Parts: sequence; structure tokens; C-alpha cells
Amino acid sequence: MSLPSRKRSRVPIACDRCKKRKRRCDGSQPCQSCARSNAECEYSLKSLLVQNGGSEAYTKELATVKQENLDLVEENRRLRSMVQSLESQQKQLQPFNPHDMVRGSNKLAETIFTEILSKVLFKTSGEENEYIGSFAVITIVKSIKTLLLGQEQEPEYLPIILDNVIGEEDFVPDRMETNFLDKFFSLAHNRGYFIDHVEFFKMMGKPVGERNSWEKFCWHMALAIGCRLVELLHVTTYPQPEVYLRRALKELVNANMNPLRQSQACLLIAVFISRSYHLSFYVSAWELTGCAIRKLVQFGYFRKQPSTLQNCWNYEFIKRMFWSAYNYDKLLSLSLGRPCSIVDNFVDLPYPISIDFPTRPVEADYQKLYQLQLQQQWEPNFKQSISGFTSFIATTNIRIIETRIHLLLYSVNNNFPIADTIETLKADIDNWYHSLPSRDEFEMVMNKRESYDFLDLSYYRARLILLLPLLMRSHNSERDSLLDQACLAAGKICSCYKKLYRDSILEFSIVALHTVFLAGITMVYYLKNKGEPTFINIQNDLRAGSSLLFVFSERWVEAKTYSDLFDSLLEDIDKIKNSPKESNIVDKADTTNPILDTFQTPNNLSEDFWDQILENIKHHNQG
Repeated sequence: MSLPSRKRSRVPIACDRCKKRKRRCDGSQPCQSCARSNAECEYSLKSLLVQNGGSEAYTKELATVKQENLDLVEENRRLRSMVQSLESQQKQLQPFNPHDMVRGSNKLAETIFTEILSKVLFKTSGEENEYIGSFAVITIVKSIKTLLLGQEQEPEYLPIILDNVIGEEDFVPDRMETNFLDKFFSLAHNRGYFIDHVEFFKMMGKPVGERNSWEKFCWHMALAIGCRLVELLHVTTYPQPEVYLRRALKELVNANMNPLRQSQACLLIAVFISRSYHLSFYVSAWELTGCAIRKLVQFGYFRKQPSTLQNCWNYEFIKRMFWSAYNYDKLLSLSLGRPCSIVDNFVDLPYPISIDFPTRPVEADYQKLYQLQLQQQWEPNFKQSISGFTSFIATTNIRIIETRIHLLLYSVNNNFPIADTIETLKADIDNWYHSLPSRDEFEMVMNKRESYDFLDLSYYRARLILLLPLLMRSHNSERDSLLDQACLAAGKICSCYKKLYRDSILEFSIVALHTVFLAGITMVYYLKNKGEPTFINIQNDLRAGSSLLFVFSERWVEAKTYSDLFDSLLEDIDKIKNSPKESNIVDKADTTNPILDTFQTPNNLSEDFWDQILENIKHHNQG
């Protein structure tokens, strides 16, 4: 044990090492001989006492130093024991992975990389350089608003703050969260099957403390989406949906992930932010959905697999998951006029089996599912039964037709050979509609769980997105016939949406808002330029469109522009016809609105209206 240097006596005392080697020692601590040899220089207690004159103070100091060293040794032993205990617990919780050592040593690099990715992917509000394709629904809507209102300033959205606890509630009644889950499974889950409901209900039977991070993530995301849907249905709710999103993302950090779960996480977050119009997020729903599709493709989930009794449910979940992602990606890409994330010719994964699989299945349920999968595999004309997945499968089929419309009319590459024509697409839309089960059959099986009007809406929406580009490109001689067809489809769209809202199963989305607005503008143009309509229900359909836009404006402040513009156009038509001040078309108690006075719309719906929209779209794309 080496000690701090002290004042030596006049007679140097040799250290123990020099005494043993019988060498001259200068008595310093350490001595020169030991210092040159890089050896430990020690003095016996007797020598130290002699050297320091038998000082009691020094003896006490020596004892203090010795005790301090013993304390340090004991502290070191205690810390080492604690570390070993923690390592042992960690090994019990999670199997050893040799890559964990690399991850631990590169934690700083991971943090830097994550920060870089967040900067690259961060979506700022009002990004002006985002590409919106020609003839996409959102493009036509923006062109109409620009023509009638002038250039409108993009609203600034508030960011979703993920690192604070503002709005966190200490207690939410169980009955309220049960309502959130009910809305998630009835409104969102059957459109986008992104959570394994069998595993979800198994998890619900566990105590909260026994749930792993992935299960907690799914739980909070289901509550977040359900809470948001309740908020849209009833305008206000409690608590804030973003509270559940923050909790979900905190759990996702520690969740055990695989490629399928990574896709699920992207899609669940995409569904939530696509319903949160008043907030911005780091990435858009379109980007997240594209990431999910590519992850599914990367690991072959778009290919058919052999079915066995042991894996039949897992295989069925993969089918439901993939086709849900496919539908959502197609919907977003078509609405934005951008290429889809996957080419249909590469997909051979069968559709999901149209069966309402129970939340707590027994052996007989797996046997039934397995037999149906075998039938689907070997029977070319396998007929699906009516279930909660009927509209999901039908929607998938109409999305494929809409993609062909997108390729024929919206594609920028005119040299690409396309087999479709307008006539074949119209025929395929009609054939799709006639292949659906009858309304009576569907409603008898579904027992009000889902409305047949959603299938009607899908049919007329497909017709409208096919007819509008033709209407813009047509000459006056062709336009009359196309306008009749477009107006009929537009009226049906508004009436279907109103029935869906009345039945409380309407999903309030940007797609629904734009579709209703386009349908309403189409009817108003018809009414102004063709006089009295041949369609008996057009005034009821116009009232439905006006009411729906008003309902949207209650839920999304930016939608008020759409509602006010539409109502101003209706008032303009009333003035032209010398109608009374209280319009029979706008079904509202008070039609006076100071904002309407700022619109300059009397002469904008002239016969060349669609030509002006087409020029505006071309100018936008060239710019």
C-alpha cells in the first residue's frame, strides 16, 4: 500500500524492497530504486513508526487510510453485485442477443441517426412543393376553389406534441373507453384490419401489469382511433385523442417488433393522423402507408402461402392485414393522384375469407376456417358468403377498377400501352355492382351492423371519378350526355352519404368531404346551365349535400369554406330564378352569413367552367 509523501527524518529508512535486495534507499515514498523499476514501494509499520518518530497522529492517520480503502473495496463489491443481479434479471426477461452489445455501444450513433431521420421525414404545414397529380379528387377541388375564390392561403396546423403531458387525465371511466373500443371495431377495424382481434381480446383478459409493450401499444392505439371517431361523431369528447397516441408511442419504443408488427404500427398511426385534420404530424398518412406496404412486400406477405390447420388463423390475419393496407394505399394514392405503392400484377395473395371469426375461437372455428381456405385454394369460382367482410372484399375489387381508371385517365406517360377503354371501365363498374348481393340479403345477415348504402356509395363514386375528367376534356356536343350521367352519380353520392350519417356509421374523412363537395358542384353546374333538371330528386340531393358540408364544418374549421361556398352558389341560382329570399334548396333556419358576401361567384359557373378547371390543372402541373 502506497501512501502520500511525507516529510522524512534526517536518517533515511530503507523501504522493504531495498532492504531485501540490500540496496541503498533514499527513504522517499516511493524511493528512486522502486520508481525506476515501476515497483510498489512499501514500508513496514515498524519502519514507519521509526521514520515518523512513533507519532500517534500518524498511526491514527494510517488506520484511517486503511479503513477508507476497506470501505472503497466494500462499495466496489456491492456495486459489482448489483450489476450482476440486474444482468441476471435481464437475461431472464429476454434471451441473449449478441447484437445487443453492439447496440449498447452504438447508442449515441443511434440517437444521432434517429434525429437525422426525424428531420428528413418531418412534415411541415403547407408544403407547397408536394406533388398532387392531375385529375385527382383533391386537385379538382383545389382548382374549383381557386377559380371561385382566388388563391387561398393554406392553414397552419398545430403539431402533435409527443413529449409533454398537457391534457393528461388521471381517470377515464371504463364505460367511456369501452365506447371508444366499440367505435374502433365497428367503424375503423372492418375498413382497415390492422389489429389481430383474437390476440387483442386475449390481451384484454390479462391484468394490466402482465401486458407487454406491444399489447399496450395496440390497446392505446385502438383507444386513440376510437376516441377520435367518437369526437367526429359527436363534435366534442373527453379526453383528447392525442393523449392515447402519446401513450401508445411511448410503449412502441420498448415493444418487441417484427416486420409484420412494424407494418401494423405504421398503418395504425396513419389511420389516426388521417382523421386529425387540425393537427400535423412528423410524417403523412400516405408516407406511413407506403412504408407499411414496402415492409410487407419485403418479407413476401403479398404472396400466397400453403394453409395448414396450425397456421390457418395467422395466414388469415396476414391476408386481412395486407388487403387492408392495399385498400388504404390505393385510396390515398388515388385521392392525391400519385402512383400506388404496389403493382397489382405482382400480387397473388387470396382475398380474406368472408367469415366473422369469433374473438375467442375454439377448435371447431379453426377447422371451419381451414376448410374454407382449402376450398378457396382449389375452387376457381369460390363463392364467398355474406359477413362483416363482404363490403371489405367488395371495396377491394372496386379499388382495383379505380386504379385502372387512374392509369387510363390520370397517367402522365401517354406512351404506355393500356388495354382499358372508357367503355370497358364503365362496363366493369356496372358488372361489379351487379355482382353484389342484394340489399335484402345483405341487410338480413348484417342486421344493421353495416349499411348497404356504403356499397351504393362506392359504385357512384367510381362512376363520378371516371366521368369528371371526361367532362373536362369533352367538347360541347359530348358534354350534355356526360353531364347527365355525372349529375345522376353526384346526386346518389350525396343521398348515400346522408343515409350513412343518419345511421351513424359515416367516417368523417378528407376523402368524404372532397367527394361531397365535388358532387354538389356538379349538380349546381347542371342546374345553372341546363335549367330545370330531369332528375326528380336533385333538390333533395342538393339539400343533402348542403347539410353534409355544414356537418363537416362543425368538425373541421377549414371545411367551413366548402360549406359557405356551396351555399353561396345555391343562393346565386335562387337569385337568377327570382326565388324568394328563403330558399327551398338550402335547408337551414338562417342563411345569412357575412362570409358569403366576400364570394364573387355569380358568373363563374358558365358553360366553359370545366374548360377553365382543366386549364387551371394544366397550369398548376406546369408550374
